[in-house]
Amino acid sequence: MTRSKNQKVLIGIGLFTAIYSTVWNLSDLIYSHRYFTNQSVLLVLITFAIAFKAKTQKPWYIILSFAALVSILLTSIVFHVLLADGQVSLQGHLSHTIIPIVYLTYFFIYTTAPKLKHLLIGIIHPLLYFTFFLMFGGLLQYYPYDFMDVSMHGLRSVLFTSLGIILPISILIASLLLWLKQRLYVQTKSLSR
Repeated sequence: MTRSKNQKVLIGIGLFTAIYSTVWNLSDLIYSHRYFTNQSVLLVLITFAIAFKAKTQKPWYIILSFAALVSILLTSIVFHVLLADGQVSLQGHLSHTIIPIVYLTYFFIYTTAPKLKHLLIGIIHPLLYFTFFLMFGGLLQYYPYDFMDVSMHGLRSVLFTSLGIILPISILIASLLLWLKQRLYVQTKSLSR
């Protein structure tokens, strides 16, 4: 598959921004990657790095690119709705606004549509992330985000936020993205014939 100049530019921008965001957090590699944002950016970086090598038609890449999209958009939505306090740094905008927009653009223009059966794969990363910290946050005495802190909000409130709000939003985002991508992919394929 040959890539257009626009696709190369978009992949280059994606790689640059994801590398910059990842390197910014290398001062404390283990601690910084406890954050869902940094894990999502790393997932996007891996996806763009693979795209740079033009291996984007393989079934596993299609699934990976979808999972990365769900994670990075969930990152953006949760940050801007629950966490942002008005003053957002350049790094904050890069990780929570610019990278999600660049990746969303790349996904919708240049990737193959995943199948409906891959819907739940799109939410595996957020589900595993929240499950891990709900199970082990108390033992580790660490919760990466205040809304996940059981000692601060109580188990009922954290479960409500995680399972009653964030999980359904994740499923809704994944469903909507999958539906949109499939519609656009079918239209694009029919136009190219």
